[in-house]
Amino acid sequence: MKNHFFGICLFVLMCVFVPLQVSAVQMVISYEDKEQPPYYMGNSETILEKPGVAVEMIQILEKKIDGLKITLRRTPWKRCTFELGTNSVDGIFNASYKKKRLKIGWYPTTDKTLRAEIILGTPIGTPRLFR
Repeated sequence: MKNHFFGICLFVLMCVFVPLQVSAVQMVISYEDKEQPPYYMGNSETILEKPGVAVEMIQILEKKIDGLKITLRRTPWKRCTFELGTNSVDGIFNASYKKKRLKIGWYPTTDKTLRAEIILGTPIGTPRLFR
């Protein structure tokens, strides 16, 4: 009986003190397979060891945010935008502002709204487009 009670107490303590494992947030980010120095390098679907500043910034996010897992994919640009529009990818980057692209995603803004018009003429760094 004592062993049974001890086992139940141990189980309860483990449930209380062992943190629950939170599943990671997984994102698929796509970018063009043609280089745009210094943002991304190489003319292929391969992600290089020195991939370029925009790619390195995305990779740093994964290291800085616990539980974030980013998969990078390089594809032709039309496929990047198509896959964003069909929710096959979570985001693309280096997408210059075009009003028609608002049908497939949104651009981040300086005032944290989804109003893309606010970024016209505003240098906010590397343009990105998200779904």
